[in-house]
Amino acid sequence: LSGRLVAMKVLFSEVASDETARRRFENEIFASYEVNHPNVVRAYEYFHDGDLIAFTMEYIGGGDLAMRLSQDEPIAIRDIIKMLRQMCSGVHVIHQAGIVHRDLKPENILLTVNGDIKITDFGIARTGIVRNLTQDGGLVGTVDYVSPEYLERGQVDSRSDIYALGVLA
Repeated sequence: LSGRLVAMKVLFSEVASDETARRRFENEIFASYEVNHPNVVRAYEYFHDGDLIAFTMEYIGGGDLAMRLSQDEPIAIRDIIKMLRQMCSGVHVIHQAGIVHRDLKPENILLTVNGDIKITDFGIARTGIVRNLTQDGGLVGTVDYVSPEYLERGQVDSRSDIYALGVLA
């Protein structure tokens, strides 16, 4: 990726010693490989060399939706609609790849400098590729964006991401 600015996400060695944390980190990169879409952050290369576990991904320079929402400046309706369309488009492709994100929230919605949406952070995504990393009875995700059926019965599928999109809207 010569000449291209990238972001690098590194798993600290003390966290890497926890097998579940390490597998979730690996899950993030492998799930990201399954999706290639303009509204999803592109993962590039995975590194595991001794204590170093990391991956590189597309650099997005506009902050995240949480930062944007914390500003006092209102967002125009046309911009909100544009953001929601892009989120829906990205989530649609994620679901077509057989992935349930499970953690859609403002901090995981990045903005380009042009204001376009990029979905990121597949650390707790459910895929058909890796085994379930959630203990029985355990819940993962951010409670404000978790669907009622997940909270009540532990059931998660693509509808859980659609619920989170509704909360984001």
